[in-house]
Amino acid sequence: MSKIISPPQSGRVGPVVYVNGRYGQIVRQYVCPRNPKTPTQQANRSGFGQVSSGWRALSPAQRIAWCIAAWIGRPMRPATCAVCESGFIDFARD
Repeated sequence: MSKIISPPQSGRVGPVVYVNGRYGQIVRQYVCPRNPKTPTQQANRSGFGQVSSGWRALSPAQRIAWCIAAWIGRPMRPATCAVCESGFIDFARD
């Protein structure tokens, strides 16, 4: 990664990525994003999607109840609380 002095640009050009950083424009090598698609990762994505679908299907009264539950336990977003309470993930309560 190195800082460059040139007209402003951003995006990828071949194996090089131009990024506007905190201290000016930066150029770095493109790295292909890692997405291993392991069975565990796929199960996590599926479970999170199911909980998210359930959240969207809640009535306004149910959402308010989740908002109250989220605030009482530990201040967090109500949807995060719903995901934690579903048993899908448990790290947010620690």
